[in-house]
Amino acid sequence: MKIVFITRESKESPGARIRCCNLAEGLRHLGVPTKIFSFADDLGALEGKEECKMGTAEKIFFNVRAFFKLFNEKKDTIFFIQRSNYHSIAPLLVHLIKGNAIILDIDDWEWREDIRYYSKSLSNSKAELLLRILSKRARFLTTPTDYLRRFLSRYSTNLYILKNTVDISKFYPNGRKINEGRILFSWIGTVHRIDNVENIKFILECFSELRQYFKNIYLEIIGDGLYYDRIRMLKKNFTDEHITVRGWIKNIFMPGYLTSIDVGLCPLIQDNKFNLSKSPVKLFEYMAMGKSTVSSEIGEAKDIVKDGENGFLAKDKKEFIEKMRILIEDKTLRDRIGQRAFETIRENFTVSKQAEIFYRIGKENFNPAFGGTRS
Repeated sequence: MKIVFITRESKESPGARIRCCNLAEGLRHLGVPTKIFSFADDLGALEGKEECKMGTAEKIFFNVRAFFKLFNEKKDTIFFIQRSNYHSIAPLLVHLIKGNAIILDIDDWEWREDIRYYSKSLSNSKAELLLRILSKRARFLTTPTDYLRRFLSRYSTNLYILKNTVDISKFYPNGRKINEGRILFSWIGTVHRIDNVENIKFILECFSELRQYFKNIYLEIIGDGLYYDRIRMLKKNFTDEHITVRGWIKNIFMPGYLTSIDVGLCPLIQDNKFNLSKSPVKLFEYMAMGKSTVSSEIGEAKDIVKDGENGFLAKDKKEFIEKMRILIEDKTLRDRIGQRAFETIRENFTVSKQAEIFYRIGKENFNPAFGGTRS
């Protein structure tokens, strides 16, 4: 028995890296054979901001290629399908023909915000229809957030919370700090939704207000995505030389970059289903590096961050600015919160911790077939 983790993203992308690669690595340490099958890496499919360039014919083509590769897997191979998107059709077909078990992992809101039903069952969202089919066929579902757990409970009663993880062999406080005389705020993420542009505009406005009073603060915006050109255009309205907009940093270089920052920012200003479902990867990595954070009080952040203890939460712009100001003025507090943030990650969100949880879930649902060399 082995588990094949199936994703449409490359291993460098946050979703695949956290939900597939990290978990697969943790399970291998527990004696469970694993393999990553990426439509982007193994088949050459477009991903991220380029994925929208693929039409239906191309997606069918990649599913046909994936079908033949997955069909060669043994019957006892378990397919871990990460998200219910076009790439899940191939493993679903193999499951229907050969009977390979499916585990479905949903870590993001991938459907229409306004799902409507006709004749009580026909959905206006193709992705939601696919989710419904996969959920019925899956042995169990996993998801990182309580909001998604509640949403998915209409499709399956056998679902589990499996949190996002951080590899603390790579992301950990190392005591180094570049440019001690300045305080660097950082926002990191993908910009595939117009919401992301609004969130960054919010941060730029908060920072610009604080710059009237503090001369030693800096802000860096790091990212990529469909709307990233709008961020560069937006930056032209904020001429402050202490604001920098940069492209994406590969994961291998991310710990080194995070060493240089002081405070991570995680604004989510829209009260919508996408944000309520969000399990922000960068929040975990900021915290693992021992950095203070300021996050909007929406989505999973409010379940991870204890305000004033291991980070700060803010309800609106006024609170966001105020908590940024507190961290600017109090280095001792920044350091103390950063240490507690790291402890939170170490105790709850490491690769080994969540792999252990998944291993127990697997035993419950596949026993005695699930497992490897570990007794």
